[in-house]
Amino acid sequence: MQILLHIYKNIATHKVDASAYALFIKGILCNVLVCGAVIQSYTSRDTIGKLVGAWLPIMLFVLIGYDHSIANMFYLTAAKISRFKFIWSFWYLI
Repeated sequence: MQILLHIYKNIATHKVDASAYALFIKGILCNVLVCGAVIQSYTSRDTIGKLVGAWLPIMLFVLIGYDHSIANMFYLTAAKISRFKFIWSFWYLI
């Protein structure tokens, strides 16, 4: 359990400590992957092609570690519940 909490703390720190430029670039690249998944699944003729065409870009999205609002809510809440103190550096700039 302690290892899992340590992983949540590391992920939450990484998510909170990102610069505005990095978040902007990640947002553009996320959109490229999502649009690629939609186009690939739309243009495929059979079911297997549709599944693989949608699955590959989504797996890249997860493996690269792009931000997703629902996943971020889970990671930040899990870190907060574990009594982890982190600094909201990006949000102080706004």
